[in-house]
Amino acid sequence: MIAPQEPAEKTEEVLHEDVLNYTSRPKSVSLARNRAARLVGEWGQVQLVETARLLVSELATNAGAP
Repeated sequence: MIAPQEPAEKTEEVLHEDVLNYTSRPKSVSLARNRAARLVGEWGQVQLVETARLLVSELATNAGAP
């Protein structure tokens, strides 16, 4: 039997945060996608802009699906 281990303490600081609610409309997907891409770029993560754009687009599209 393996003895349980205490979880390692992780104290990661949140570096950037943004909150905005969108209505459930097709236009909201592009607004969320572009906002995420802009913020990621402003936060100095230019290499992640296109990945963020794609992920937010997929999440926003799926969130609006019935």
